[in-house]
Order: sequence, then structure tokens, then C-alpha cells
Amino acid sequence: MNLTDPQAAVAAVETGSHLVSAGAGAGKTATLIERVATLLRTGWSASRILVVTFTRGAAREFSERLAGVPNADRTEVRTWHSWGFRVLRDEGLA
Repeated sequence: MNLTDPQAAVAAVETGSHLVSAGAGAGKTATLIERVATLLRTGWSASRILVVTFTRGAAREFSERLAGVPNADRTEVRTWHSWGFRVLRDEGLA
């Protein structure tokens, strides 16, 4: 994947949570897809990776593009609302 230097720097980070914020068409999804691929290549379990988006459309697009990444089948992709509801449900608050 052809990433810019700043995108490649984000994709190469192997630890910690990261927020990627940029304008439309800036390559956020490509950068994050490569970041997930990097985490998986370095031994992370897909079930320990959560990708959170603002819209269902973005979550759907991310999931479709993530389908091409080896071993990413258990990576969770959710909207903020969906993730928040899941947390509340899991804690018995919803």
C-alpha cells in the first residue's frame, strides 16, 4: 500500500491507542487498514483490536476493506454509538 510518510508512521506504531483525524479523502481508512495489518503481523489477536467510526457507512466500508487483510476476521468494527451501547449492555446498564 502506498502511504505518505505521516500515514506510514501511524500505520507502523505497534502499541497504544491512536486517534486519526483528517479531512475527507486524506487516506484515514487506508492508514488504519495498514495499522490493523501491522498489528496482526506483529502477533496481535484480531479479537483484541477495535476500530471505532462515526457513521455506519464508514464502519461498513472499513469492514469491507478489512476483509482483504489476512487474519482480520475477528477484528471488531463499530460506530461510537454501537460501541457505547455494547458497553452499557455488557455492564447491565441497558
